[in-house]
Amino acid sequence: AEQAKLEEEAKLRAQKQVQAEQEEEQRQQRKRDEARRAEEQAKLDQEARQQEDEKLKAQKAEAEQQQKESEEAKKAEENARAEQEAKRKEQENIKSEQGDKKEGIGKQSEVDATSKQDQAQNVRAKQKATEEVDTLNSQEEQELKSQESKDKQAEEELEQKKKAEGELKRREKAEEQAKMLEAEERKRAEEAARQKEEEENRRIQEEELKAKHEAEVKERLEAEEKARKEEDRLKREHQDAAVAPPSQREEFSWKKVAICIVVFDRHDISGLKSTLEGLENLPLLREVDLQKQIYISQDVQDSRVNSVVMHYQAKGLVKHLFHDVHEEEESVKFAQHQRLAMDAVFTQAEDYQYVIFLEQALEFSKDFLVYFQATASLLQKDQSLLGISAFNEHGFPDMDWKHEKLFRNSYFSGVAWMMPRDIWKEFSPRWPHDNWIEWMNSDGVRKERDCVAPEVTRAKRIGGGAFYAAEARYQNFYESMKVSDIDPDPTLFSDLSYMTKDNFDQEMKVLIESSKRVAPFAAVVETGLRGHNPFSMIYLPGQLKALARRYKFQDKQMAHYRGTMVMKRKGSTLIFIAKGSPFATVKAESTSKR
Repeated sequence: AEQAKLEEEAKLRAQKQVQAEQEEEQRQQRKRDEARRAEEQAKLDQEARQQEDEKLKAQKAEAEQQQKESEEAKKAEENARAEQEAKRKEQENIKSEQGDKKEGIGKQSEVDATSKQDQAQNVRAKQKATEEVDTLNSQEEQELKSQESKDKQAEEELEQKKKAEGELKRREKAEEQAKMLEAEERKRAEEAARQKEEEENRRIQEEELKAKHEAEVKERLEAEEKARKEEDRLKREHQDAAVAPPSQREEFSWKKVAICIVVFDRHDISGLKSTLEGLENLPLLREVDLQKQIYISQDVQDSRVNSVVMHYQAKGLVKHLFHDVHEEEESVKFAQHQRLAMDAVFTQAEDYQYVIFLEQALEFSKDFLVYFQATASLLQKDQSLLGISAFNEHGFPDMDWKHEKLFRNSYFSGVAWMMPRDIWKEFSPRWPHDNWIEWMNSDGVRKERDCVAPEVTRAKRIGGGAFYAAEARYQNFYESMKVSDIDPDPTLFSDLSYMTKDNFDQEMKVLIESSKRVAPFAAVVETGLRGHNPFSMIYLPGQLKALARRYKFQDKQMAHYRGTMVMKRKGSTLIFIAKGSPFATVKAESTSKR
């Protein structure tokens, strides 16, 4: 239900994103159209201004030409006046000469008594000169009047030009104001449209949220009702089968043990082959006739997996289990496959009491089966154990681990582990829908029960081997694991009395009491505290990731016992105690402030 809800939310978000992108594209298109129209209008306005400017230039050129012509006319008039003045002076000279002549004639008349004919000629000449002077004066007056008319016309044309320029400026200003008003109106219209669009989007979102909330409530109620009915059904089905845990499990015998390889990744055929070859090469496998008690569990039909199974079946080595699991979510698919594999093996006619479950791509130590045989006695007698694990999450090559030492591990990894029949009976009826590893590590399921684990790991993931996305970030740690390389020795684990819960608790307490308490990020090696080995530190949950980077281990609480992790590296024993661990109250020797 949660996954469906998340998918629906993702789908809604995707739809909203597409809608938002479409709306944004429409807004951008509107802006581009408006910009194009504005550009076209500006172009038209510019052309109109250019035409008006050309017209004004033509008028100005015409006025300048007229002014030039007027100046030329004035210059011609001045030249004419100068000529007239020269003529007038010449006439005056003539008159003066005539006067002189007349005076001479008068004198001569007085002396010689000139004749009347000469006097008449002088009168006619004087009249002619007077007429010429009058004509010149009349022409001069006419030219002055013509020049005054031309000057007045030029002044009128200049005034018209100024009026035209003023009118052009007023028109341009009016056009600019009109454009500003139009832009403001368009802006107001866009703002109103945007507000309307936002209001519509808010209304749609509110309706979607309301519908989503109603759907979630309905879905939650349906899921709760379904879970309640399923719980009631399981209680009814298993009421008769529910029995109290036995005080002691059935005695370990290889005849009552099966090995089940759970194929989670059908593409990793090489990993499956390596696992089968590793099992086939274990000396104890044929000694106890275990080869026909190996099962390969497959969740979907695949020809490559079938080919591998048929190859080993021809060698008399394996049996095939097939389950038709149709789940798209990997965590759900893995959980359902694991449950089906457990149910299938434990319900076989052989009535197996113990089953060793393996991931499909593993490398084994040579004493892998000897390890399970030696530790089975712990599982047989101790009800505080869930199973036996062959995997140490902190089995790094630079650790000072001992091949013969074991520890109680409160973390369940599910890599290579042996499960007793009574635990299957307890877990199968309430097996989770998904995330089965997290479920196995939950307090309500584990109930302070632990797994036995070796200090030096007896099984290692190869070729990736991380089937969950959350595990992928730990791949470097898994690839660097060190598998035990010693030869099988049945006497290696002869004394396991320290592994009972009471004895292990006491041993952990003594170890912490003998330690020097240091700050979580103290430079243990650099401060010269080696001589005071071991060291212990109490850390808060929020400090775990920083501690993991500082001391180079996974940023998750793994390979711990009740919240306390012990690591032996480079001659130092470091004890990491979580704040909520019951061992956090154990007093240790204090160190100096340094």
